[in-house]
Amino acid sequence: MPRPRVLIVEDTLLVARFLEEVCEALALQVVGPAGTVQGGLALAREAAIDLAILDINLHDELVFPVADALVARGIPFFFSSGYTAKAMIPERFVDQELLSKPYEVDALMVMVKRTLARISPVQAASSGES
Repeated sequence: MPRPRVLIVEDTLLVARFLEEVCEALALQVVGPAGTVQGGLALAREAAIDLAILDINLHDELVFPVADALVARGIPFFFSSGYTAKAMIPERFVDQELLSKPYEVDALMVMVKRTLARISPVQAASSGES
């Protein structure tokens, strides 16, 4: 059975590496990480992915175009931020989950598993495509 693929969009190298390690421990295949909105957008539009973790602020650019691309493809995701970011989130994303930094490993694992549970059966079936 193929491993679910997770897109990581995070501009801090050490944080991105930490996310990769946690996702790999959960038997996920990591796509990226992308450290810019442009890089994240390209992967969100084109890459074979099942879920995503999106840092809200990437080098002073907001990640919401990447989130829009994921919504258009029906790919579940959650936001992460080191700020009190709820006020920054546009109305169209107020129902998306937000994980605050610094991460607690258990909370991160729970959030990833909860997001994995939102993968549609059609999307899960297409995970086997290469």
